[in-house]
Amino acid sequence: MSLLLANVLSTMMALASLAALIVVGRKANETIKLGKLLALRVAAASNGLERAVKAIQSERTDLGTALADENNKLEARLAETQRVRREMDEAIEELNRLRKALTRDIRHARNVADSAPQRQEKIATPTEQSLPKEKNALPVFVRRAVRKATVELAGQA
Repeated sequence: MSLLLANVLSTMMALASLAALIVVGRKANETIKLGKLLALRVAAASNGLERAVKAIQSERTDLGTALADENNKLEARLAETQRVRREMDEAIEELNRLRKALTRDIRHARNVADSAPQRQEKIATPTEQSLPKEKNALPVFVRRAVRKATVELAGQA
């Protein structure tokens, strides 16, 4: 009987081992399925993070480009403003120089009108109407305006 008992015990142990193997196989199958699902979720999360990083990098690049463009625009505006200011300063200096020259010419015309004796009126020839040959800092149209102004001023004085 001991042989029969050993066979029964051996069969039961084999059945128990087989049952344990089936249970472990099912658990392993569930673990593999959960592992695959977890791997898919990790891949999806990784994909989402990569897209977020790319979006942030593109925004950073766009922002950097936009800031560089704005910086270039502001530098160009600043340079333009400085150029305009310089031109305005030059124009103001030119106007001051012309004002001083005009004042000097008006004073000279008054002095000439006051010191000149009464001359007889005579018809002026075209050569007499031309301006004196002296070099003057004022342009022709300004000298003509000054000449007209001196006549009016001389008449008032």
